[in-house]
Amino acid sequence: MPIWYATLPCGQVFEGEYVERRFNTRADVDREVKLRLGADDATRRAALRDNVALFDLESHLADRTDIFYNTFDLNAAGGEVVARSLITCGFAARLQTAIGAVKAHDKVT
Repeated sequence: MPIWYATLPCGQVFEGEYVERRFNTRADVDREVKLRLGADDATRRAALRDNVALFDLESHLADRTDIFYNTFDLNAAGGEVVARSLITCGFAARLQTAIGAVKAHDKVT
């Protein structure tokens, strides 16, 4: 099976009950968001460097605030939104191609 990379969306706004309980200041939220976005940028660079398929969920879902249980973990709606985003990014087509290649290989061996 091929290796694919994906960025991960995260909550990027200073609002909501969880944020109020977890963070003391806006700077604390901004610091965590910066670290997570840095990891996504590193993933994008690695995908380009390694010539690997990238599913850039962070770019597709950056404006969504309703899909997180906290600032990172997805709620039930978030799971569905991410699944749909993966399909939009071409994951299903790539997966079908990979499965077809495995099946063709199995027939030969």
